Amino acid sequence: MAPDLTPDQGIVAITTKSGRVVEFDQAMVEGAWGGKYPKRTYAVLHNDSLFATVNKDPYKIALADVQHLWIRVEEVDPYLTTVAVIGGVAVALLAMLAIFAASQTSSSTGSSCPSVYSWDGNRYVFDAEPYAGAISRGLERDDLSALENLQVVDGSYRLRLANEMPETDCTNSVELCLLDHAPGQRVAADAGGAFHDVTAARPLRSATDETGRDLRPWLEATDKLIWEPAPEATADGGLRTEIVMSFPRPAGSERAKLVANVSTGTWGAWMIRELLDLRGNQLPWFYGAIDGVPAAQDSLRAWNEREELFVLKVEVEEADGWHVRGFLPGGGRAAENVVVPLDIRHVQGEELRLRIRPPVGFWALNSFAVDYSPEGPPLDMKIVKPTSAVDDKGNDVLPQLLAADEAYHVMPETGNWASVVFPAPALEPGRARTIFLHSRGYYQLHLDAEHAPDAVRLEQIANEPDAAARFAVERFAQWRAERTQQR
Repeated sequence: MAPDLTPDQGIVAITTKSGRVVEFDQAMVEGAWGGKYPKRTYAVLHNDSLFATVNKDPYKIALADVQHLWIRVEEVDPYLTTVAVIGGVAVALLAMLAIFAASQTSSSTGSSCPSVYSWDGNRYVFDAEPYAGAISRGLERDDLSALENLQVVDGSYRLRLANEMPETDCTNSVELCLLDHAPGQRVAADAGGAFHDVTAARPLRSATDETGRDLRPWLEATDKLIWEPAPEATADGGLRTEIVMSFPRPAGSERAKLVANVSTGTWGAWMIRELLDLRGNQLPWFYGAIDGVPAAQDSLRAWNEREELFVLKVEVEEADGWHVRGFLPGGGRAAENVVVPLDIRHVQGEELRLRIRPPVGFWALNSFAVDYSPEGPPLDMKIVKPTSAVDDKGNDVLPQLLAADEAYHVMPETGNWASVVFPAPALEPGRARTIFLHSRGYYQLHLDAEHAPDAVRLEQIANEPDAAARFAVERFAQWRAERTQQR
């Protein structure tokens, strides 16, 4: 039996496996089991089915026919401002909702790394998960996160940083990058921190997987259609899917900007914990090596590029075959538009063909587009430092957040948070503004490090290609079997 969600964990919409988005009425929901919920309920889970109303008519669907749930969770803790978050969760991983709910004190997307909430004038709204995957100080990194919900109120911008998972979040610095531009202009960042004008981005022409399935409806727009297959072996027993995308290519184009809206998959986020847990009581040694030995950091990055669990190779088809021309970085469950600059000088013809080979269960893919326009003059950007930062205990933590140095704002417990205020420079008439949070930091998961390491499995994962993906598939099968036995 699937876990029932409370009304505060309202399922407001679903994406079916056939690619249909169904949005639910906010109304009374009454099921054959006799349950009745408050008027603000959207849908209820019971006996592996979902019950709701659509345009005032009763609606029922088996969870086996659903790919994603879209959930709004409203925080009622009087010490936190009400939060409304809509996030996608793969239905194949439905029971993980119960796991995530048990480990959180407020709404989030069920990943690791700190959560960032933007004040939209009425409430704090979930907006970003910076430096995902920076699981130790040696992996500390900078991150640029678009803040789509942040609004100026009384001359200020307000953010809330929150630790919502069993981990310790260490934030080194935060600042806002304000890019003022013409209305309608679109801006996105690449993994190196550079901003790009992607106003002329063109949608893909076609997209198919290794079976020939048409993925264009899933990948052509940033919407509620997200391609996130369950972590199961493919039809031929493989551990990766292969997706080939094509785009129209203007004659003579030598450079392209791939604009991808992607995130780490639900199971992929959970597997970070599982992979670290394999190290058992040797985990502190692993952290020490990553933090203090450059060769260990280089080895980990090379392994990640080989396995593509949290960074994805982008291949370009040229006259003599496929060539890796860029890397798509992974992120938290908060999907971001990221630009991958591509060298396409050796592409022939009027079509650009790209290939990615994501391991099953590790990636959630929303949309892809390509912009061929040349880079114009530098964008008009203002850097804004915070003027106030107070944590959940009333302490002034501004000095820890002003610069990238040896001082960190540390949130060691689930439920810790800090409110950060920035000045909001006036926007000139006739201009629009895109806001990015530039943050730097890392986090460490809270894990049981008392048991002995699984040396055999660790050796396989280190040396055998796709052994980590195989481990993820096996863990998913084990988890699903355990859930079946509990019914």
